[in-house]
Amino acid sequence: MPHHCHRERPWTEKKGRDSLDPSRSPTHNTAHDKRKEKKRKERERTEEITLAKRGKRNRETKGRREKQNEAERTVREEGEEGGDDGGGERGRRRR
Repeated sequence: MPHHCHRERPWTEKKGRDSLDPSRSPTHNTAHDKRKEKKRKERERTEEITLAKRGKRNRETKGRREKQNEAERTVREEGEEGGDDGGGERGRRRR
């Protein structure tokens, strides 16, 4: 004979306490929530920093790229006039 009544309990209801009743457990996992919140804030902050850095990097590389394109253009123009541009393999491939 069973010593306790076994009834089907819905999945929302836990054994010891009613998990959906906040008044029964006011201190439920607050430390965990605080830690999660702290992590989330830190992640957002670092994301902002990386985005800012990325923007700065993009601006720098854009300037560098323009300079490089200009240098290549002058080299190409000199190459057309005659004379080796000192490119080696690269110059041969370009023809």
